[in-house]
Amino acid sequence: MPSQKVYKHQLHLVRKDQKYQAFLCLSNQTIDFLTEQLNDYLHPKEWTIFQALKAPKRIHSYAIGRYCAKLASNFFFNEQNLAKINISSGVFEHPTIEYPWHENIRVSISHSDQWGGAISFSEKHPMAIDLEVINPDRKSTIASQLTVHELKIIQNLPLESAAAHTLIWTLKEALSKVFFCGLMTPLKVFEVEVVSIENNLFISKFKNFGQYKGYSFLFGSMALSITLPARSSIQSDFSAFASSLQANF
Repeated sequence: MPSQKVYKHQLHLVRKDQKYQAFLCLSNQTIDFLTEQLNDYLHPKEWTIFQALKAPKRIHSYAIGRYCAKLASNFFFNEQNLAKINISSGVFEHPTIEYPWHENIRVSISHSDQWGGAISFSEKHPMAIDLEVINPDRKSTIASQLTVHELKIIQNLPLESAAAHTLIWTLKEALSKVFFCGLMTPLKVFEVEVVSIENNLFISKFKNFGQYKGYSFLFGSMALSITLPARSSIQSDFSAFASSLQANF
């Protein structure tokens, strides 16, 4: 399958006495490309769902989400035929991998505007991703869902206001995905406590979930956040990957 408009990165996750791997895939493939390649990556069960979709935005988001999820999860499987991997939905609409001998691999999916993203990881080391387009018209809507403390954090970030609001939003949504609850829980529960900056990455801690932290960066008109266990660190090559995306967009 062509790799243009696909950006992949292996994440090396380090803990005190353990190491894990995860794999990130981002793409802004066009709907024309995605539909031409459907047979290469959609499982028959996914085909049934896809054929029932009518709205163009929903068609693109489903296709690019599955496309990224297959590429990300296949890091662990090395399957030549991606259509053998089925990404189904759990009872809370969270993505679940159906593949023989998948060794407890999970995947988190996000899509916004023309972009899709997915991260695959071991269930022993839970993670989640959120990707959002930076839209100044949504700033007031996002602000209405943030706490007073988070609005103060935004004022101190070296970012344009809409970008700062979107970054905080992605952190909260990525954290909610770890618990399979999405936005069904009051957003104040996922309050961001502090955001620091290391190189080109924003690293965050959460008020009510000290066991997790967030890594975020901006590229082009997009904000991306990944949540992971607080005592894990992503090796420095992740910063280089973020820099390469920022240079291209």
